[in-house]
Amino acid sequence: MRVGKIAVTLSVAAVTIVLAYSAAAGVASTPAGTGYVAKTSGGHVALTLSRDGRQVRRAFVGFTMRCSDGDSFTDFASFKALPISKTRKFKSSFDTGVLPNPSDPGGTIQLTESITGKLNKRRTKITGIVQYGFTVKFSTGAIVTCTTGAISYSAGH
Repeated sequence: MRVGKIAVTLSVAAVTIVLAYSAAAGVASTPAGTGYVAKTSGGHVALTLSRDGRQVRRAFVGFTMRCSDGDSFTDFASFKALPISKTRKFKSSFDTGVLPNPSDPGGTIQLTESITGKLNKRRTKITGIVQYGFTVKFSTGAIVTCTTGAISYSAGH
């Protein structure tokens, strides 16, 4: 595994040189492809930027949802290829609309999720909000709503 150690050493040296050059040139000191992680009140957020820094390549969010029937559970959501604007902002949302509930004929289910974020000028931190929820209407007429509420995050690397 000597080759692996040399490759890692060369990679670390290359990143160090890029960071030094970027700092000297007054460019943001965060290499593209950098990961950002945050612990939130409702779980965790992990984001990775693309190599060119123009999109959030992946965002994973772990969270706990509270339901109107008193239950709660932990789940996760993922987002891919979120474009970053010139103002360093990104956002994505999804809504299934009302769908038939496959486990309850005559019932319905609707799922919603969203993420927003903004990088600071030095690209060292991302702040934003994540929301996730769903509503189940049973054929009996009962309705259960589960939601994370607005989860704020501040992710650094």
